[in-house]
Amino acid sequence: MIYSPKDYARTFCKHGIVSAKTIIRRCIKRQLPTNHIPHKLTGGWVIEIKEMPEEWKGFEVMLKPKRPG
Repeated sequence: MIYSPKDYARTFCKHGIVSAKTIIRRCIKRQLPTNHIPHKLTGGWVIEIKEMPEEWKGFEVMLKPKRPG
């Protein structure tokens, strides 16, 4: 699927209000997820979202902090 920065912000940023300008800044700094690929076109930015493989859909990641020492 292909989204404009405004549509991307509405669809994927549910924790708060994020503007399209913030999404563009994240595109420039390469801070989007791996399967979300930004493209700069003459008229602006678009974000292409590639489908994840089926075996990744039920995958969970557990992060544990290191013990100080």
